Amino acid sequence: MFKTIYEPTPCGGAYSKVFYCDSNGEPTSPEKSCQIIIHEYSEDGDLLRETIAFTNGWYPNIDEKTTNV
Repeated sequence: MFKTIYEPTPCGGAYSKVFYCDSNGEPTSPEKSCQIIIHEYSEDGDLLRETIAFTNGWYPNIDEKTTNV
């Protein structure tokens, strides 16, 4: 599962995608995730940066600006 966030990113991108993964690296819900992978993209869709975070059962509160895709 991932969410797309349509707002400027810290790296200067136009939008980002947040991927939620379990302990095996497989897609899962935010509540069950062990790691979060964040991709920041330019307006043209070029990947600018990848950030990987380990959650230890914690996940960020993603607000109404996100969309499940």
